[in-house]
Amino acid sequence: MIVLFWILLTLVVAAWAKNWNRSFFLYLIISIILSPLAGGLILLISGKTQSSEDKKSDAERYNIITSTFVLRFRSDSEKHMQNVKARELFDDINAGRKVNIDSVKTMLSVM
Repeated sequence: MIVLFWILLTLVVAAWAKNWNRSFFLYLIISIILSPLAGGLILLISGKTQSSEDKKSDAERYNIITSTFVLRFRSDSEKHMQNVKARELFDDINAGRKVNIDSVKTMLSVM
């Protein structure tokens, strides 16, 4: 009975690892060899990783927001040229430098 409980908890930790974009088999082995509790603690310490789809969607979101900012800036550039921060953001985006997305969102909200 204890062996079945051990195996069940091991599978739970491995499934949890897979859900967090970690290796199912690695955490299965860790949980079998050490214990399910140790495997779970190691998983908690190592944390959740972003999937490639999440990273891709973050990049797409960034591109959409910065493109929206550039279009709004260009649509009324005379007005926005007076705002130094907006001009700096516009120059950074056009130069291909990475900008703080929260700054861009804030600037979009006041444009």
